[in-house]
Amino acid sequence: MKDYKRTDINKNLWVCDYGNGTFEIFIRACGPTGAYVYRYEKERLKWCQRRSYGGASTPKYYNFLNQIINLIGFYKNASPICQNNL
Repeated sequence: MKDYKRTDINKNLWVCDYGNGTFEIFIRACGPTGAYVYRYEKERLKWCQRRSYGGASTPKYYNFLNQIINLIGFYKNASPICQNNL
């Protein structure tokens, strides 16, 4: 794993900074839920994941560019009322 600088905000929130615009935000939840981790690369949200003592969930990746392209394609194929709102 890369070297990082950990900054504790409080006991339930901390940031691991890997440098170069890459960092992870950890939010600790109560009970067996563990912590939610949000990973940013190039200062943009890349993925989020839930981690606990029982293991980690599969990271959920975010690709906002593809979502925007899909929405534009949807509206272009929609009714004329929707097309006027673009």
